[in-house]
Amino acid sequence: MKQIQTYEDVLSRKNIINKDRAWDIPGGVSIKPDNLIEGRFLPEGTPVAPPNASGYRRVCKQALVLEGSSAQLLIVDKKFNHFKEGDIVMKSKGTSNKAYKIASVLATAGDKEVLKVSTVIATVTKSTKPFLICEAATVRVGTTTTEIKTKSTPDCITKFGMEVPNADLVMLPVGVYTRADVLENTIADPYLDQLKHINVIKY
Repeated sequence: MKQIQTYEDVLSRKNIINKDRAWDIPGGVSIKPDNLIEGRFLPEGTPVAPPNASGYRRVCKQALVLEGSSAQLLIVDKKFNHFKEGDIVMKSKGTSNKAYKIASVLATAGDKEVLKVSTVIATVTKSTKPFLICEAATVRVGTTTTEIKTKSTPDCITKFGMEVPNADLVMLPVGVYTRADVLENTIADPYLDQLKHINVIKY
């Protein structure tokens, strides 16, 4: 079986700080990686959902939208992107915010991918900050009186990053924290609202 490669093996960025004060789940948890892309990475601090009706935990998908993104074309880092054509993405909660289906995932010549959504979410230029998108439950194109919802609600985050191994692996063991301090742009805002014991540290 392919060895699981940790985040420290491939990148130096740390998303979680003050780990000595974090609370973990002894023994970790197991996630089903069927919604992820083999050979790509989960960053440190990735949100994880509770077990569903079948007893499986899954990753709450998110991606950082990078500078140069315009209108309907959202540029993301390929090695961390697990969004696929047909997935629904959102930026923020609230009754006036939108959620759009990914019409296609476009390859680029470098280490990026472009998510083409059905309607404009936001533009990232030199004067604006990158932002995180996350997976939404349903498409939302107009304003309603109900708040837009994420597809899943996280209850913990991964201790370390790792490579998603061979798709034949049924369950992936991971260490997780239920209380931790994370840096900005580690977790999408709608997920942060649901993780009551995860704090954002700003520098």
